This record gives sequence, structure tokens and C-alpha cells, in this order.
Amino acid sequence: MCSSLRLDSVVAQLSHCSRSEALKKIHAGFVKVNDVVLEQNLQLCNNDFVSIRKTGRFQFKEVVSTTKKGRLVLNFDQYI
Repeated sequence: MCSSLRLDSVVAQLSHCSRSEALKKIHAGFVKVNDVVLEQNLQLCNNDFVSIRKTGRFQFKEVVSTTKKGRLVLNFDQYI
């Protein structure tokens, strides 16, 4: 579950760290979206590939639902 589709929030959930640590990973160049190294925060779209160094490669499929508190339940495929 994520609070939004922002890249730092998704990276934090996928790599099991805080959002500030996720931002450090993004700024250090450890995160790629669709095979492009990004140094800024952006919104994910359906079928985007997110690669996190030392964590894995994931494909964002869809937003499944929202919880009562407004958090998003996301569907990802993991590639090895």
C-alpha cells in the first residue's frame, strides 16, 4: 500500500525503506524508470518498469483499490 503514485513513495514500499532513504536512492542514480536513470520525483503510469539497484525490477500494472484511509493498493509484477 502506498500513499500516492509518486516515485519516492513507490520505491520506499518496494525496497522496504523510508521515503527519505528512497529519495537518496533516486538522487544517487540507483533507480531507473523504463531504463532511464532519473534524478527527480515523478508520477508512475500503468506498465512502467521500475528498477532499483540491489532490490529488483518491477512492472507497475494498476491501482487495484483504495483503502478507507485513502492509501492505494498497487499491483506489481517482479522480474528476476
